[in-house]
Amino acid sequence: MGHAHLGARESDVDVSFLGSGLPPTHATHASGLHGTPDRSFLPYMPVYTSPYVGPTYSPMFPMMFGVPPHESFEPLPESQWAEKPEMYSSHGAHSMGPGSRYLNATNLHVDQRSMGGSPYHQPHPHPQQHQQHHHQNQYMNPPPNKSVLDDLRIPPHARAHSLHDIVQECLVADLATDQNGSRFIQTKLEEATDEEKQAVFDQILPETLRLCTDVFGNYCIQKFFEYGTPEQKQHLATKIKNRVLPLSLQMYGCRVVQKILESVDGELQTMLIQELDGHVLECVKDQNANHVIQKCIERVSSSHRMIQKSFFGRAYDLSTHPYGCRVIQRMLEHCDHQLKAPLLEELMAYADQLAKDQYGNYVLQHVLKHSDMECRDNIIQAVADHILPFSKHKFASNVVERCFVSVESHHKDVLLDAVIGDAEGSPLVSMVRDQYGNYVIQKMLETLNVQQRNKLIRKISEYVPNIRKIAFGKHIVAKVEKLTGKII
Repeated sequence: MGHAHLGARESDVDVSFLGSGLPPTHATHASGLHGTPDRSFLPYMPVYTSPYVGPTYSPMFPMMFGVPPHESFEPLPESQWAEKPEMYSSHGAHSMGPGSRYLNATNLHVDQRSMGGSPYHQPHPHPQQHQQHHHQNQYMNPPPNKSVLDDLRIPPHARAHSLHDIVQECLVADLATDQNGSRFIQTKLEEATDEEKQAVFDQILPETLRLCTDVFGNYCIQKFFEYGTPEQKQHLATKIKNRVLPLSLQMYGCRVVQKILESVDGELQTMLIQELDGHVLECVKDQNANHVIQKCIERVSSSHRMIQKSFFGRAYDLSTHPYGCRVIQRMLEHCDHQLKAPLLEELMAYADQLAKDQYGNYVLQHVLKHSDMECRDNIIQAVADHILPFSKHKFASNVVERCFVSVESHHKDVLLDAVIGDAEGSPLVSMVRDQYGNYVIQKMLETLNVQQRNKLIRKISEYVPNIRKIAFGKHIVAKVEKLTGKII
């Protein structure tokens, strides 16, 4: 009865679309359907995989090979594997009798009636073999640290664990690469005893290089440089010896290198920095390594000469580079005058070009703050000679504003005279009407002394009597009224 019914089901399925390009048929189906493809050809069928029962074949499978007559095939149920593990017990995964609804690739067995004697038919394994195969495929067993990770995601459960727990299970290095595990280790290290730190350190040390470049593991390494003992810091720093350059160029490794430079003594700093000699320019222009060079300048004075030597003749190129301009600024902040002198000489030769550059203008602003009086005089004169074009330029206007913030009162007199000009050709008139120039006027009102400010206000009233009707002039009027309490 079952055989006849199954045959009827198979004859109702149109498989003619599989006839194109397939191997020649070897038999004609009992129902009279001709051109049935060879069952040795297995069409592509998507496979659904679960962590508990392994691969499960898609709903295309019964269309090709049939299902028992008393079963109605349904799509895979929507389920959360982690929430309902009891649905997929090891016993159920292997009970593949006629009532089994979904086939499992672990012990795939298809009834020969629906296979038509296919070579893919597999006999039931011997009970002993079945038991051995079951032990080799423990889909139900979670990874060793899964329960710990699950607990760490829930604050009340996380407090139930200690560093001793994860050390005993040898999970430190693995947990360090997990977001929650890394956070747990960092938090515990802040309050750990020396004995606990050492136990964690013993598992971290062999994995130092791997953790340095990991998105979460690098924070655990950095935490040891904050809370570890001097000996532990020494061992970790020595571990990256001969790896400073590749770590500096790596997104997460560069953070570890910076932390090391902040934490170790001068001798070890110098030893590590020497590995970058000959690669300074490569690092300066790298989005990660430029931070390491900046940290060298800030923390390792012995590196200044090596870096300054690499910059010789390249000051303008580096000042107009998105990363190089940051390094030049650090040099201006931290190097002594003797090392800065050649750098400043190169920069002053390109002052006009730097003022108009999107990156170079920041370098020129830094020169105003971290240079001698001679350099400041030269910059002030250059700005005064180009006061109108600089004030109306998107980037150069920043330099003009910085001049009023960072220079002496006599420098401001020079700039104020340049802005006021004369009645026939005063730059002030154009600056008031300009989208960038009006900000220069506002900065002047904020930074000039009382005498200088009153002079500027009088000239504004004289040269621009209709200032209230000008779009950008309204901002200047508001600034004057706020500073002086007078209406112009």
